[in-house]
Amino acid sequence: MKKIFFLLAVCLNFGLFSETPHLILNFDVNKTLIASDKTENKSLEDVINELLSRKYFACWDERVEEPISFDAYVKEVLMPGEEHNIKLKMERLVHLTHFLDYLADCNHPLYSVVEEQFTHIITTLKGEHIFPSFFRLLDDLEKKEIKYTLFLRSFGKEVFEVKNEINCKTNDLFQKEGTFRKGILQIQENASYETPEKIYQFFTSNQHAAIHDDWPYWVAGEMEAKYGKPLYINCEDPNTLSIFFDDNIKIDSYDKNIIAPLNCKTGEALSIQEMLKTKQMIFVDTLEAITNENYFIERLQEALDEHAKRWNTDYGL
Repeated sequence: MKKIFFLLAVCLNFGLFSETPHLILNFDVNKTLIASDKTENKSLEDVINELLSRKYFACWDERVEEPISFDAYVKEVLMPGEEHNIKLKMERLVHLTHFLDYLADCNHPLYSVVEEQFTHIITTLKGEHIFPSFFRLLDDLEKKEIKYTLFLRSFGKEVFEVKNEINCKTNDLFQKEGTFRKGILQIQENASYETPEKIYQFFTSNQHAAIHDDWPYWVAGEMEAKYGKPLYINCEDPNTLSIFFDDNIKIDSYDKNIIAPLNCKTGEALSIQEMLKTKQMIFVDTLEAITNENYFIERLQEALDEHAKRWNTDYGL
């Protein structure tokens, strides 16, 4: 009997079993699951215009010698200045959210191409608020009986509205609401979690929840990663995989970032570079998340592949 238990422990330690790990899936809301942005008072059309302004490159006027995105043109040529200047940011936003109008007014050769994609995106959503690719992921996880716990995460209180909208389509999937305040997790009125271990215990407790993250805390910390949305990770557990999907993750900045990957036992910051490599922090391409119905399934499969490499096992969706 002792030999059997010893062999079982060896198999577990070396990842010789192929059961998919329990997935802890954190989803940002604005521009990750929905295209509108109430935090900045942006409509669906505003957001799509802004996203398309980053995609198309041209020499927008005689001052631009090499093609750049319209977004870069507005920020670097038309209205240069400090990134965090609120007034300037709002003035730039007027140009970016009217990108299609700008192309039409200038009779720009890109107009027909951009207008076609704009219309395709609107048509794909078909009046839906939440991206179809998200519900397709949930259906796939249920079909394949893969264990997961889901968390909606946002600096905006619309996270609770999105929770209610998802509940209407999923037979009340979410039962909990919570807030992060200066690193402390408060779940409704009756539970407060302060230590890394206690917070992680909640995230692994199979209770789907919508959580309002702490924007003032992040801003007061000058938007450094350690003050961002907490992502607690157990680096020693092959049977659990924690992932954060967010369109604001910076793939080239390791000091200032919107996600705070943390060791669930010590609370110490983990390497953002490593989290990007292992696909536990996943930058979301909003336009593709809208138009590719398998977008989240594909991104999750990439994360599972990386997890399998680390633990020398084999599984997938």
